[in-house]
Amino acid sequence: MPRHTALLVALLVLVAGCAGPSETGTPTATDESDLTPRLTTHADVTPTPPPTTYVSHYRAYEYEATPITDATMAREVARAPVDVEADLAWRAASFTRDLFADGRAARVAIDDPTPEATPGPFENGTVVRSNGTVVRSNGTYSEMAKRVVDRHEGPAYEMRLHGPIREGSEAYARADREAVNASALSPADRRVFTFALPSPRARDSGVTSAGYTWVFPADADPADAVLTDGDPHYVRYDGDLFRVEGERRGSAVRYRVAYDLRHVADSAPAFADARRDSLVTPVSRANGSVPDPAASVVFATLAGDPVSWEGSETTPPRYRAAETWIYDHPPAGRTAYVRYDGQLYRLHVSKTVA
Repeated sequence: MPRHTALLVALLVLVAGCAGPSETGTPTATDESDLTPRLTTHADVTPTPPPTTYVSHYRAYEYEATPITDATMAREVARAPVDVEADLAWRAASFTRDLFADGRAARVAIDDPTPEATPGPFENGTVVRSNGTVVRSNGTYSEMAKRVVDRHEGPAYEMRLHGPIREGSEAYARADREAVNASALSPADRRVFTFALPSPRARDSGVTSAGYTWVFPADADPADAVLTDGDPHYVRYDGDLFRVEGERRGSAVRYRVAYDLRHVADSAPAFADARRDSLVTPVSRANGSVPDPAASVVFATLAGDPVSWEGSETTPPRYRAAETWIYDHPPAGRTAYVRYDGQLYRLHVSKTVA
């Protein structure tokens, strides 16, 4: 996996999709074969108190089925330009601008010495939606084709970038005194610095810290760089001050990955027609398309019943099975699209772990 990661201050909340099916919760008070009458309640509660010697974890599941149209499904599965930008860590705005303006863009990906075969942030076949020229109200649908156009293995440097450093902070005086203008950096150092430079919007939002692995391209001489020598350095860029430092850590592979957009459809209905078989799962009670015990949860949800469970003891198997069934069906993650009694539904599971 790529080793460059943004180290941002965040509230860590484990929600649906961040953990697999679990084994703890509140047990039911009835036999597991008697399911239907209890699916409309918000929790199966037992009068028996939990063992005092067991350290429990709270879990909550909530299932929802929403009738939708094929066109709505098409719009939901495709990434718009703003979604593509949000999926990227570095230099997102320039990549998105090039991709949707010209239908092609390239990015640098840096991996460990034993990297993935096709590194980069998107998989082949990722669907995107832009402002189409044929049906502007719905957009034009394309899929990404990814290919590696350059590969270079070399010394790896673990870099840390911090900034903008705010005026009034303890570090500001030193940064203001020692900073070098970005335009005065050597070409090798300028590549190191700008690789993980926060966007203007991110710089306006507050202090940003980033950690990333850097490999100089084949046409750059590491000897021309000073930002990788292990000492802190200060850079002034567009009026902001940054601290950057890094040191040698083994070796890694630097890739240049090109993305091309391949046209699929000129509208949401046309895209749904083209991809319906790969996105929608037909289900019925009669054909066993949803196996037990997941079937009781899935079909109760499709019938419009509120289906949820929460607790800190063993989770009833039907809820875990239904979660797994949704995860195993397209498109991906905590949502599946299903056709039931002629109606298309968005079937969604939310899960909280604490």
